Amino acid sequence: MGVRYPGRAQIDPFAPQAIGICDRCGFQYNLRSLQWQQRWAGTNLINSNLLVCDRCLDIPNEQLRSIRLPPDPDPIMNARPENFAEAEKNYLNLRRLITKQSMFAASGEMTAQLEVRLGMVPVVSDTGDMAAALTAGLLMAPAIDGVGAMDAAATVGVSLTAAIDGVSDMTADLQQVSPVNRTFTDSFSFANTANTFTDTGSDIGAAVADRRVFVTGSGVVGSHAGGVDSMTIGGIAATKAVEIVSAVGANDHFSQIWWAAVPTGTTANIVLTFTGKTMFAGSAVYKVTGANTTTPVDSSNTASVSSGDVSAAITPPNSGATIATAQCGIQALAVPTITWTNITEDVEQSPNAGGSVVLVGAASRQDAVSPGSISPTASATTTTVPNKTLAVLTVKVP
Repeated sequence: MGVRYPGRAQIDPFAPQAIGICDRCGFQYNLRSLQWQQRWAGTNLINSNLLVCDRCLDIPNEQLRSIRLPPDPDPIMNARPENFAEAEKNYLNLRRLITKQSMFAASGEMTAQLEVRLGMVPVVSDTGDMAAALTAGLLMAPAIDGVGAMDAAATVGVSLTAAIDGVSDMTADLQQVSPVNRTFTDSFSFANTANTFTDTGSDIGAAVADRRVFVTGSGVVGSHAGGVDSMTIGGIAATKAVEIVSAVGANDHFSQIWWAAVPTGTTANIVLTFTGKTMFAGSAVYKVTGANTTTPVDSSNTASVSSGDVSAAITPPNSGATIATAQCGIQALAVPTITWTNITEDVEQSPNAGGSVVLVGAASRQDAVSPGSISPTASATTTTVPNKTLAVLTVKVP
């Protein structure tokens, strides 16, 4: 038997033996040296029909072996399991969602269930004498002593402070951390568009039951006909929260902010209608959660100037959010930029208006505590048509 390339086989011309190929490595071996590869199937080993050399022979993988469970233990006569339903009732222990605990000690029986989430404040009433130390959230620690004279100092989250005096006449001064959160999610612009514009698949953020979508709009209309007449967000009619329109020559310069309750979906078609008008405009999209679901707008203001900076004073609520949009004129040459003061820019746009550009933008801010009165200001230099408009609103906390 002649073999030109014996590989790893042992060749004996006086005692020829068959040669085989390892099904794994492909080397030549004496056929008698190859072994069947076994593998687990259920509780038994089976032949995988692979002949392999000793180097390629694997130990059968125990993960493929079925586990034999022992029989259940014999049942116990007259077992006495714990009454889990009753054990879960605890009249003296209050748990917040983040597993923080608070303890009540009261002379009268009191059942309380507190849920402090998104700024919800629980109401606790008890006719008996009550002394309590509460820990709710991260930093709430009121001290309550007696019925006749009750004094409390509370801090919830970042800044909840309360002063409570007496039971018959209780007064409280609360500064509650707002759950309001605003997120800039998308923007779009359009130029020389008549009657209607649709931004398809605009990002509105993750779906939340209390989500409110705010859309800004600033630009120039080629007539004295005002700004956007109506808007839908994901097929839901939006409400115009604030608007300013300023006539400049043959055009109207405008700034608007709209909102709608859009609880489902992550994208939405935003449709702007401005019948009988030709428009050059830009828009920003914001996702707002944790706001007052009925009236999400707390306050608003507008301003317009023929030259210089445009500014509007407004007072955000404690831990609230502020959204602003501005139109800063038309530039025929190099495009200037908008500079914002007392608020953070989110987007700046320059829709083309027949060789010139309309300079628009949007900005927002969020405060941990009430900052008092602020004056969001937009400025841009060297604009051919310098008239500027500004619309700003604050989001209402629950």
